[in-house]
Amino acid sequence: MNITIGFPEVALITSVFFYQQSWWAGVILASIAVIGRAVDYSVKHSEESERKKQLKEASDALKQSIESLSKTQNKGNFKPTLVFTDPKYDGTPQ
Repeated sequence: MNITIGFPEVALITSVFFYQQSWWAGVILASIAVIGRAVDYSVKHSEESERKKQLKEASDALKQSIESLSKTQNKGNFKPTLVFTDPKYDGTPQ
């Protein structure tokens, strides 16, 4: 759990001190603090959901790639062979 102290928290604490001197200044600062925290939360939530969406798309693409690779091979007929080529071979039969 991350505890961060940003502008909304400072504005909220400051609004308590201003509330004793000026009711309007305290209310305005408290409103700014609440609105600021709500905007910050919504931006973080949006980034998190976008990151999850991209991660899901990437995992789905990987899943489809693996499935397509597994479907390209004929079941039971696959015999791996190795072919070595000599870079000096000119193509004449030996």
